[in-house]
Amino acid sequence: MTFKPSLTGRLLLLAVLLSSIASLQAHELRPAVADISQSDATVQIAIRANLEALISEIGPEHDDSDDAPQAERYQQLRDMPPAALERETRQYLPTLLQSINLSSSTDPESTLPLDMASVTIPPVGDVRLPRDSVLILQAPLEESMETIDWQWDARYGPIILRADAVTDVPDASAFSQYLQPGERSDPISIEAGVSQTGGSGFLDYIVIGFEHIIPKGLDHILFVIGLFLLAPKLRPIVWQVSMFTIAHTVTLALGITGIITLPASIVEPLIALSITAVCAENLFAGRSGQARLSSTRLVMVFAFGLLHGLGFAGVLSDIGLSSGHFASSLLAFNIGVELGQLSVVLLCFALVGWRFGKRPWYRQRITLPASLIIGAIGLYWFLQRVQIIG
Repeated sequence: MTFKPSLTGRLLLLAVLLSSIASLQAHELRPAVADISQSDATVQIAIRANLEALISEIGPEHDDSDDAPQAERYQQLRDMPPAALERETRQYLPTLLQSINLSSSTDPESTLPLDMASVTIPPVGDVRLPRDSVLILQAPLEESMETIDWQWDARYGPIILRADAVTDVPDASAFSQYLQPGERSDPISIEAGVSQTGGSGFLDYIVIGFEHIIPKGLDHILFVIGLFLLAPKLRPIVWQVSMFTIAHTVTLALGITGIITLPASIVEPLIALSITAVCAENLFAGRSGQARLSSTRLVMVFAFGLLHGLGFAGVLSDIGLSSGHFASSLLAFNIGVELGQLSVVLLCFALVGWRFGKRPWYRQRITLPASLIIGAIGLYWFLQRVQIIG
């Protein structure tokens, strides 16, 4: 006898999963970003990172700090003022430095002795969000070294490595690479700069774009699900996703080039509110909404796509794009985002649309309750992000 969960059971499970998302969003862990530069005979690495996560050693297997066994230690560090966290950082520094390998590309055993030059820690703000500190390390360069490699222990997670100025040669190509946990970088040339190889760099940015949707882009995921709920058929979904894609591609390009900029304090609350708006439209749309889409719906989806594109641009600005491969990296990131969104739509079809989309009770039993749940989560996030509620 095969067990088949009822529609009610599936909806209850969906409600539990979606409700739990609200608490996950606030504690997302992000990769560190390291900028390498050269001054005379010294190499300097400025690491922008969540020091609390590094010190508590929350590994890359945890997308959320609350999921880790070290969650209590992490929260203690997160509550510390800058002076106290700096003391903790200096105590942990020997362990961190032993876990970093900055060495000659031709002789991995020839490592550079790193030391901390300074650390800058912001004051305690919203403790629900990661605090980005800047740790500056430096090491003397040996005259015989032509290229260097970077690698740090896998327990610190992925890192985005950039080297725009490890050279005295004007107009040398910049270096940008996304490293998986424990991965060694490509060689970085000290004398003439180096460009990230096209193939691996392109794939790296596809991965970054995909991961920004699955699993890290929960607000974008819920927005796409909201689009799906109104009309779980191929033509309406293609129209809506096309409008959304065109719009966010435009503002992603404008945002990453600095033509249009909006602070995250404005963009992120509005993205949360866009989830609620789409779900509210689902609730008030007539039954005909399942057969065809109104022009108002498409205009709304396009407008919100412009907004989400600014959110994507904020993420990509943090990562940075190599000046030598700007267009291809931007394209790769966008492809990754689209693959993530497509995966969400296909999963919705597999779980709900394929079997129940044509049933006469689809709107009453699926569209309305699911839209209520998702819309409520979007409203909760909006109130959180404007700090009306804790």
